[in-house]
Amino acid sequence: QRSSFHDGAISIDFQKFFENFSQALLKELDFEHEAENARRSMKIFAGDDRICIPKIHDSLTTKRVLVMDFIDDAHKISEVDEIKAIFPETFEEIPKILITSFAKMIFENGHIHCDPHPGNILVRRRPSNPKLPQLVLLDHGFYCDLNDEFLEQWNNLWACMVTMDYAGLRLISNEMGIGEYY
Repeated sequence: QRSSFHDGAISIDFQKFFENFSQALLKELDFEHEAENARRSMKIFAGDDRICIPKIHDSLTTKRVLVMDFIDDAHKISEVDEIKAIFPETFEEIPKILITSFAKMIFENGHIHCDPHPGNILVRRRPSNPKLPQLVLLDHGFYCDLNDEFLEQWNNLWACMVTMDYAGLRLISNEMGIGEYY
């Protein structure tokens, strides 16, 4: 059930919110589910050495135990001074890698990492070229997967916003149930 708007105030269905939150929390505590999300993310970034998803050791992983490769000599993405010292000439590539990688997850694959805080995004030297940065994405327990129909609408919505196609924006918004609040 969608939130409703009355005189500018938002009415939230807290029961629905609680149900969604509970389901997401239970999935995040299931390490087999997290391993599956990590494997899907590995496929998305296969061949892209700018991104590392640590290898999951399936034979040792259970619902309560997740075993993955340890990533050494990496910094949280928020440790800007340390990262600048390591990559003085290529530091500005890091936000580009971050933006393009999340755009790929969101707009191309509809498989979205929903917990991208600095502790889950590390920066290290790229094994294939230590002068270049590599992002390491951790904690694959909380993902959102968009179905193809929604993904197409979502992409069209953003395309209309970026190109300032207000007629298209209104049409897509109506299709998505946003209506007059587009």
